[in-house]
This record gives sequence, structure tokens and C-alpha cells, in this order.
Amino acid sequence: MNLTLESTVQRINLDVAETEFEGNIVLMHIENGKYYNLNATSSDLWRWLEEKSLVADLITKLCAKYDCSQEQATEDLFALLQQLLRIKLLFVLN
Repeated sequence: MNLTLESTVQRINLDVAETEFEGNIVLMHIENGKYYNLNATSSDLWRWLEEKSLVADLITKLCAKYDCSQEQATEDLFALLQQLLRIKLLFVLN
């Protein structure tokens, strides 16, 4: 699936258990039995993905919260979203 700045994404909640540990989110994907420990930035993104979000809007949020360049935020966000897609924790709605 090709992700673009105009893509709308949302996390998958079905068959996913989550808990917070020391400010970071730990996920368990019940279907595949794997655990995922998210760092602080990924934990923020996971929270933001609870609602449908445009990729471009997520980049704006990252830049505002972490005072990073748009290029760095874009690169890091696309890498995370591709990983979430690969492990079936993300929907692309368009």
C-alpha cells in the first residue's frame, strides 16, 4: 500500500491489547501473539492514531511537539506507519 501525505490512517484496535509502562505504550497483538514496546514518540503517534488522521497532520503534530524538521518528521513517520501496516496494526482509509 502506498502512503502519501494525503492518506488517512487509523490504528487497529481489534485484537490489540495495550498498556502504559513508564510513559511508553506496550502493545500485544492477540492475533499474532507478539508484543511491541513503543518509545515515547511512537507512543504519542499511537495515541493520535486512535482517531482518523491525515498523514500530513501527523507530521505537523510531530514537528510542533518535538521541534524537529518537517523532513525528519516525514521520514520517521513514514517508516513507523509502514511498519505498523506490515504488522497489521494500521488501516489506510483511502
